[in-house]
Amino acid sequence: MTDLSSFMIAIMAANISMKPATPKYTYGMIRAEVLSALCSISVLIVLTIYFVGEASVRIYKFTQGTMEPVDGKLMTIVAAIGIAVNIALAMVLGVENHVHMEEGMVTLNSKSKKKHRSKKSHKKKKSHSEELNVPLMAYGATDHDHDDHHDHDDDHHDHHKEKNVNLSAAYLHVLGDLIQSVAVFLAGLLIMWKPHWQVADPICTIIFSIIVFKTTSGILKSTTNVLLEGVPKGVNWEKVNRDIREVPGIHNVHDLHIWSISVGKPALTVHCSADDPRSAILAVTKICKKHGIAHSTVQIQDAQDADCLVCGDSQHDHGGSI
Repeated sequence: MTDLSSFMIAIMAANISMKPATPKYTYGMIRAEVLSALCSISVLIVLTIYFVGEASVRIYKFTQGTMEPVDGKLMTIVAAIGIAVNIALAMVLGVENHVHMEEGMVTLNSKSKKKHRSKKSHKKKKSHSEELNVPLMAYGATDHDHDDHHDHDDDHHDHHKEKNVNLSAAYLHVLGDLIQSVAVFLAGLLIMWKPHWQVADPICTIIFSIIVFKTTSGILKSTTNVLLEGVPKGVNWEKVNRDIREVPGIHNVHDLHIWSISVGKPALTVHCSADDPRSAILAVTKICKKHGIAHSTVQIQDAQDADCLVCGDSQHDHGGSI
């Protein structure tokens, strides 16, 4: 029952996460897959802990000579059915994950073509803030440096190929149940062969539960990190901060935040001042690409301004403070 529920939730979340952005959900519903993954893995972990507890009690009863005997043949038959069902679900989830990734790539390709078609007309226009010489300039790194569109598209493809955390979690849920079924199957065979080896059932359960914990810990950490908006795995906040601060002409780097919109989709925001804002934004954009950050928003103002127009702080070096 839990397998089927996890399967259905994963498929629904995969479809919901593909919905486009709206005025209310400006990033779209992409984190639906993260929530689904966390729920699926949490349920699996809770069930596994329960099984370990039950197995521990049965081992204790075995040592006391009070453990109730089990039917090895019945265990083997039920476990074999469970193995077949879980293999079928795992195959379906594998296909769905592949289809979901292909749909994402098609969407990205269509967006890329639209960007290229509008490239010439966009080059003819200057930004409103540039024409008015407004001291505070908010640039989106994905909206500038148009000659690097191919690099952006490649980054998006790499992130989408990385994994679909929702379907991966559902797959691990099914895999966890499959492992438990294999444990019961092996224990059943042992008990059929040696009926007095009743303790084989709880021992196998504990051993295979450890394997389940090992296989699910990675996704649990990654989904929790996304929801808590921690710095993505593989991105070093200190190195990004240092690289930005070392750009000639950039000063007062502060409010540097790096987080994940979803697993494999890092984002960045930062405030700073610069002698040449346009050169600075191009340099910061390249730094973001270097560190695998595809979506960035950099707020830059003229270095001659006394205070930060965004947060009201005096123009002194914050050391890239958070």
